[in-house]
Amino acid sequence: ITSEGLRDGIKNYLVITDQLADNLHDFVVLFAKENDNESAKVMNNAEIKVRKAAIILADLHEKIAAN
Repeated sequence: ITSEGLRDGIKNYLVITDQLADNLHDFVVLFAKENDNESAKVMNNAEIKVRKAAIILADLHEKIAAN
């Protein structure tokens, strides 16, 4: 394992989490349009958690890149 490999892996996961959060947001919008507030709430909570994970990954990526 190298720092470059770790950095690249984290960057890949960061891209994936960003895409997942965007998709979850699309579900929130869809469920809200369909007046399915319970599903919209569940998807919104999932989106929030995934966006928090993306922030953590971005911080890790930055710290590894600095070394």
